[in-house]
Amino acid sequence: MGTLHELGRVGAFLTDIGRLADGGEIKRFVFKQSGRILGEEHPSTISAMNNLAITLGDLGQLDEAAKVKKEVLEKRQRILGEEHPSTISAMNNLAITLGDLGQLDEAAKMKKEVLEKRQRILGEEHPDTTSGMNNLASTLGDLGQLDEAAKMKK
Repeated sequence: MGTLHELGRVGAFLTDIGRLADGGEIKRFVFKQSGRILGEEHPSTISAMNNLAITLGDLGQLDEAAKVKKEVLEKRQRILGEEHPSTISAMNNLAITLGDLGQLDEAAKMKKEVLEKRQRILGEEHPDTTSGMNNLASTLGDLGQLDEAAKMKK
């Protein structure tokens, strides 16, 4: 498994330097091989799936990215539970992609849930909570709910 981990790092490096397509191919390979070797429910396989989904979004393949991110979220909910930080991050990632796809109502609903969980679990001042508030405010602004968005940005 060490080789797959290192290959995943190469994929991340390639995407970091702007070679998204090459990085995406490597991440797809790592995901498929992790699933074959470790199983579809293994945390490393789910992480590889998440890494691939992020790169798909960066490549502009938003429909496929949303599909994969939804699967990541479902697996993390089932395996880790609704309140686990990785589950909440997966929900946030999917919400961002849904917003990018123009599904603003669904994105706002998910971002609100992310914010509420982060406020309850991490507290009001945590950077992830503040980021969640900003994300929700931006989506509310996109929906034309400017007063509500302005209240959140204060």
